[in-house]
Amino acid sequence: MIFFTRDSTVIFLAVSQFIRYVGFGLLFIPISTWAISMVSDKSEDASTVYNTSREIAGSIGSSVLVVITSALAGGEVGQNLVSEVAFSQTSLILVALTTAIFIISILFIKEKDEIL
Repeated sequence: MIFFTRDSTVIFLAVSQFIRYVGFGLLFIPISTWAISMVSDKSEDASTVYNTSREIAGSIGSSVLVVITSALAGGEVGQNLVSEVAFSQTSLILVALTTAIFIISILFIKEKDEIL
């Protein structure tokens, strides 16, 4: 999404979003399975808590991203160069946060056998 501009073609936008969503699907299915398997005796409760927390985090996250984009655009998001740059900067912030979360998960998430 860093490379989206006002001049981007619809085909480019559609293909890049398709690839992005396939990646999300391939990422979230194993994560969901792994998270619920960590509490195998109460999988129904774990599924409910996981789905609810994912919905809440998604809602808060999208709101925060709109605020960040608006702040970087000087308070007015529109179809102009300033908003385009603000959108790219917000995407870069997301890349940095995702990288940090990935590194934290590699370093600190333990196997189920290590927890018990």
